[in-house]
Amino acid sequence: MIDWNRYLDSVCQEPEYTQWERVFTPLVVQGTAPGPQFDLMVQALRESEKPEQENDFPPRKELEKYDALEGLRRFAGEHVLLRGRPGSGKTTILYKLLLEEAKKARNDNGARIPILVALRRYETSAIDLVGDSLQKQGIQVGSKQLGSLLNQGRLFLLCDGINELPRAENRRDLESFRLKYRALTPMVFTTRDLGLGGDLGIRKKLEMAPLSPKQIESFVHAYIVDREVAKRMLRSLKDRMRDVARTPLLLWMLCSVFKAKKGMPDGLGQVFRTFTKTYERVMKRDAPVSAESRRWWPSLLARLAYHMMESGQQPTEMALVIPGDEAEKVLGEYLKDQGMDQAVPKAAQFLDDLVNHHLLRKDAGSGIEFLHQLVQEYYSHSLKFCRNGASFCVFILPVDEPS
Repeated sequence: MIDWNRYLDSVCQEPEYTQWERVFTPLVVQGTAPGPQFDLMVQALRESEKPEQENDFPPRKELEKYDALEGLRRFAGEHVLLRGRPGSGKTTILYKLLLEEAKKARNDNGARIPILVALRRYETSAIDLVGDSLQKQGIQVGSKQLGSLLNQGRLFLLCDGINELPRAENRRDLESFRLKYRALTPMVFTTRDLGLGGDLGIRKKLEMAPLSPKQIESFVHAYIVDREVAKRMLRSLKDRMRDVARTPLLLWMLCSVFKAKKGMPDGLGQVFRTFTKTYERVMKRDAPVSAESRRWWPSLLARLAYHMMESGQQPTEMALVIPGDEAEKVLGEYLKDQGMDQAVPKAAQFLDDLVNHHLLRKDAGSGIEFLHQLVQEYYSHSLKFCRNGASFCVFILPVDEPS
């Protein structure tokens, strides 16, 4: 007998899922079906609207708008694919949907059990990955029993990151899995780009919509308590930087930088440079780490991100999770090359500091990952010239220019 209450309680208390509720505003969706107006949106991507190039967004058309969570619930039964640029809030939406569905299932024994499936952790099969997601919360369920639950329509799968699937055979297995259980098991999928991993044959597609000026203003005033500082920031958001601010993660970075520095970065590259420095020197200034560890942080993050970029299965891909012992080895070799005494034990300590106090975190298993893929891309595209821990950085833009 599966103790679903134990699982649901564990999900509702999981910091990985709950932490982003304090950061982002509610997310909303735009689509072809009629619905009410809400704060944050997604718009439907019709077959006839597919862009000529996968990296381009389709022309804007008048589309009905409705709450993102409601939109995903509405189309999950026939399976829905949510597409969005990096930092647009795709994973945040899944976290919020997971939490709301878990709370509902705790109060309704007949409700479906929501399960978040991180596709970047794909190893053997889709059904094993679902089982691993349950095991993360302390629930052991065999493949045969999982198949029975899927055929009974007892589960609600939230699958994050088609573009993060490690191998092509994973995509084929996942598509077969989706088709096998589509009749009774609702599923939501997210992807960064339709050209990375495809759409698994899913007909209904939604796309994250950028923040409106009103939403930007609300976010800034909520994040920056000092009204005069908030007003100065809003006046500073002009031209290109206003477009950058239409992405939730980048807006959060801008607010963090402006709040600490009282100034607006000149471009997207400077947003990342200033944010990472501000995060390290201002937000984490009281972290209980040695001055030596802190001095090496930028160089170590760049070295680790570059190694992960080289570790991708394809030349255009990068590994998003790295085993902890491998990360420690990479950093130890790097510090040794820099002439550091006791490089191996120091690498272990510095890595712990980065995980506990900076821009790395542990994943569900024994792996290490960056807090967000955009941050990883920034460091992997930073040319580092280091001497004795000092770092001089030339930034190569890691993401598409805002449209």
